[in-house]
Amino acid sequence: MISLPDALAEYAAQKRWVVWRYVRTAPDKKPTKVPYQPEHPRRKAKNNDPSTWSDFACASSACDAGGFDGVGVCIRGSDIAAFDVDDCRNAGNGLLHPWAERLVERANTYAEITPSKTGIRIIGRGNGVKIHRQQKVIDDIKCESYCVAERYITVTGDAMPGTPTVLADISELMAEVVAELDATTTADVDTDAPREQHSEAVANLEPSDPRLANLGADWMALGLEGKGIAEKYGGDRSNAVFAFVCECLRTGIAEDAIASCLMHWKIGEHVRDQANVRRALNRVPWRARQAVEDSKLFEMNERYCVLPIGGKTRVATWGDDPDFPGHQNIVMVASLADFKALHDKYRHSYQKEDGTTAEVRLGAWWVGHRNRRQYDGGMRFMPSRDEEIVNGNTLNLWLGFSVAARKPEGKSGKAGCQLLLDHGLKIICSGDEQHFDYLMKREALIAQRRLRSEIALGLRTEEEGTGKGFWCRAMNYLYGVHAMQVQNPEHVVGKHNPHLEKLLRLTADEALFAQSPIHRNALYNLITEPRLTIEPKFVNVYTADNHLNVDVISNAEHFLPVSGFARRFFVPTVSSDRANDHEYFRKIMHQLHEGGYEALLYHLLNEIDVRDFNVRDVPKTAALVEQIAYSRKGVDLLVEIACNEGRVPCVHNQYAHVSVITGRDPRYPGFDHFIEHHRDRELARMGSLMVKRRLAKDWGCITGRTARVREGGERVSGLIWPDLADLRAKFVVKYGPQQWQHPEEVVWGKDQF
Repeated sequence: MISLPDALAEYAAQKRWVVWRYVRTAPDKKPTKVPYQPEHPRRKAKNNDPSTWSDFACASSACDAGGFDGVGVCIRGSDIAAFDVDDCRNAGNGLLHPWAERLVERANTYAEITPSKTGIRIIGRGNGVKIHRQQKVIDDIKCESYCVAERYITVTGDAMPGTPTVLADISELMAEVVAELDATTTADVDTDAPREQHSEAVANLEPSDPRLANLGADWMALGLEGKGIAEKYGGDRSNAVFAFVCECLRTGIAEDAIASCLMHWKIGEHVRDQANVRRALNRVPWRARQAVEDSKLFEMNERYCVLPIGGKTRVATWGDDPDFPGHQNIVMVASLADFKALHDKYRHSYQKEDGTTAEVRLGAWWVGHRNRRQYDGGMRFMPSRDEEIVNGNTLNLWLGFSVAARKPEGKSGKAGCQLLLDHGLKIICSGDEQHFDYLMKREALIAQRRLRSEIALGLRTEEEGTGKGFWCRAMNYLYGVHAMQVQNPEHVVGKHNPHLEKLLRLTADEALFAQSPIHRNALYNLITEPRLTIEPKFVNVYTADNHLNVDVISNAEHFLPVSGFARRFFVPTVSSDRANDHEYFRKIMHQLHEGGYEALLYHLLNEIDVRDFNVRDVPKTAALVEQIAYSRKGVDLLVEIACNEGRVPCVHNQYAHVSVITGRDPRYPGFDHFIEHHRDRELARMGSLMVKRRLAKDWGCITGRTARVREGGERVSGLIWPDLADLRAKFVVKYGPQQWQHPEEVVWGKDQF
């Protein structure tokens, strides 16, 4: 939920608010923030058309409903003025560029951090002079100035610490700043030009550069050629690049020179292969500096941290989850006192400022150290944010995609992963173009928005080795530790479930039993509920945002409990044409490992347009209809059986369309007895009276006094059913086309059910 800052409270009731989301206008450009109408979320808003705006409450509600990245306020016709300073803030430590810091001081008005976390917005009041400029400041920093302009500005509510909570008049300051920048730059920057990332602007550094003079020959060979990565570091590029940066820092090489080596030399390939290069480029030197300055503190901080969890302040120990190797998780928590008691057995020696050596208890030393690793805001999984530290000091559990989105040279991302896409069309969707289009747009929605789609994918074949699990594993690969394929039901419905908190994709592979109420309810909650109840070992239960997108795969005939929830499942019909064709799957894997994964992520992020895609408009497939039939129970199951058999239950011996309510023949005791003792628990639980009422209300049956029929010389109670053809037609309207067991029978038969 977006919190409206006090400085803008007076504008809350005014209809000048919009919602926005990131949209890529072209594959080679960064996303732009496109405004939409809060009251008509599928329609775009206009900066110069107040009829497309709403008040803050409406915009906030539309944003909370999902599908948007934030809210904004349109400044046309208001006294709002603003500076938008881009690429001036270090998202990791919150430090501002001196120019931006000085501008905040000069403005002395409300300021907040922008959605990218690398910029700031200074908001104040302006007079009637129109200003709409974008100017270059220094390095990569740009300043946009708006006053009486046809423009909207995003509002995050993430206030800059220490800035006022009111709006000051910044008219004169804005005129001064524009004039100052005009004097130092030759021309305004093109507003539509894509903004460069810092990582892309790092110049190449020649090996002969004097700044590298103190770097030894072996380290130069490691940096330039990658010589020694295999021999000395066992092929671990991460450890190799970390060691290289540490050595650079020890020899006094400046961080801009180190960044150049990482962006252009062989040693930096691991950094350049990351999905978020900018984050990696900042993080590696930051960690290396800690290791060089105090190796023991670095070692402790890598494994332990202090944070509030479950309502209490605890020391968390990070390590490999024993249930899921390769997934880092909290494996132990302790109070500060218990942590010290455990570690004070060990001693830490360090050199004091006067040159003498001091020895201290390790636990007490780390707990009392001013630079211990600590997150005052705790931890949250926020996949829509790429920063490691957000909202001041909250640990973001999102680590990014496992690969970088990369288009193959000379061709599209789609072409770079064509074999997998062909598998999706021809096998997963059995050649159905419409179903494949929905499948890929759902995947693109997850990748682009990094949110919960609220639609589960179900894949089933009777034969093993068809490639349904292969498809899910390929998609999961893109998300690294934020995707998981599990076979144990306890990993889906069990109590100890912290692994679910930081997942975007969960594949349940033969892990759910459709007829289990526990499994059914757990699955519905994972798909539909916005919050998860997390119950880790050792700490109290807490809730967390639910970002899960669930895939269910199985070979069982009935594997999805879709009755009443069919709109939450997409179930394409999977083909068995390539079952156990090992050469076929080998070729797909070869393409994926030769740049195909990178191309697939690029395709999902840049080449599939989901702006007008409604994920809840789920195709009603034959496979889904089959699962609905397996899941049917209660009155609808009773009607389906009657339509299939062409017989009504407890049929009257003279009237084929009538069920006898109370039979005289002990062998056929009548409809009431039939329901009360039915093997379908829902029918038995409802009882005969409620079942008859539902049949009358939903299916056109006649019951009560008007349904009495003559038998011999008496009138007996009956249940009159509609004509067989009419009842089947009603069933088709509700559940879609059916394959009746006896389609040739068009009138009710007299045989017993």
